[in-house]
Amino acid sequence: MPSLKTSARLTTEQRRIAILEALRSVFAEKGFHGTTTKQLAEAAGVSEALLFKHFPSKDAMYAAIQEACWNEVAERELKRLAQLPPSTSSLVLLVYMLANKIISGAAVARQTHPNQFEKLMLRSMLDDGVFARGMLKRFDKGWLSKFEECVKAAQKAGDFERKTIPGRIAGWFVHDLSVMVMIQLLRDPPVADYGATREELIEYAVRFVLHGIGLSDQAIERDFNPQALALFQASP
Repeated sequence: MPSLKTSARLTTEQRRIAILEALRSVFAEKGFHGTTTKQLAEAAGVSEALLFKHFPSKDAMYAAIQEACWNEVAERELKRLAQLPPSTSSLVLLVYMLANKIISGAAVARQTHPNQFEKLMLRSMLDDGVFARGMLKRFDKGWLSKFEECVKAAQKAGDFERKTIPGRIAGWFVHDLSVMVMIQLLRDPPVADYGATREELIEYAVRFVLHGIGLSDQAIERDFNPQALALFQASP
């Protein structure tokens, strides 16, 4: 990340990125309503006038952070999702990709922006919900819509062994379970002692969800190969 201490050498875009990094930290700790523009400017090491030159309002700052967070967590994945044909195998892949992305994100967060995105989401949910709602609307339009298509395809193929819950609700349950596991892993050592590695937790979570939404054992064993799915997700 560019440092504002070397501001004389920063381009306009580099300065904007550096300011956003500083703002993200403050919003994560204090929330939107608990933060003043004076505090934000001080954290970024700039004047309020310069801060408003880059972002016309506090709302614009919050929106810019949301956009940056979304680009970090989902941009590449969404492009790949759009190419997946609706099918049972794609359904399994979607569940694995989401669980792996969210649960593995706990380890990444500790190394890069220590839990900042997670704090932004949780604090937003406890506050006015604006940041979290905006992020989840994007999730709804991307991953969730593709998930619903794949549920319908799997139903048509006869790969559900019992009556299923609505695809939309099932999709949110996949997301919410993954988030709860991730929250437990944010601290080192984890808050909950699962007695399993992160890779094992991801596999258990995926199997739990696939069984829970009603996918047959035969379909799960046929299409769920954690090693192959991990290689697919890691490929460019």
